Amino acid sequence: MDSAVPEENSSFQNGKLKVIRIQERGTKGNKVCVLISDGSSFFISFRSVEDLGIYPGMILSSHEMEALQRAAEYHRGYEKAVDLVARSEHSRFQLFQKLLKRGFSDTIAEEICRDFEKRGFIDDQRYAEMWIESRCRRRPEGPDRINAGLRGRGISREVTENAVSRFFTEENLLAVFYRAVEKEKRRYSENPEALKKRLCYLGFPSYLIRSYLKNNH
Repeated sequence: MDSAVPEENSSFQNGKLKVIRIQERGTKGNKVCVLISDGSSFFISFRSVEDLGIYPGMILSSHEMEALQRAAEYHRGYEKAVDLVARSEHSRFQLFQKLLKRGFSDTIAEEICRDFEKRGFIDDQRYAEMWIESRCRRRPEGPDRINAGLRGRGISREVTENAVSRFFTEENLLAVFYRAVEKEKRRYSENPEALKKRLCYLGFPSYLIRSYLKNNH
């Protein structure tokens, strides 16, 4: 797509702005540049061109100009969000906060997150399960601590509880617990009470801690 109106028609009409050119951009031709008569330009998607009904020579009302600006902000935010989630798994909360920090409005950030959820680019349940596995592999912690970690990352109570219960089967809980014990007892081998407090801090159930200390001290 590459179309324009003649230069002599590129001036203001009755104080309003005119669309001068709509030109294909991007290495994959997946966006267009809309050039306006005041010299400004906006990168938007092909779909936005259709949704907004923009064409070369179109005189833009203030409402249409605002819609174009919003479409351009959404496109910038969408491209940034794609880059972020391509690097690592994100929760909805994390993606929303990162977009805000990069200067996008609440409305645009919310719309992008909603669209990403629909497309499956972000999924809090998937994020929670992956985070638990990674966390416990690097740093063995119990259900309570993991629960608090997910809640602190903006994961809902329902999703958190579901992910925690699915991961911490009886077998998994024991495996993670004894990995934590092996790691911590190096420091607390001579101090059972300190080991008990540390394991409690790491979020393991009290019955597991009591049973271990009873049989090993």
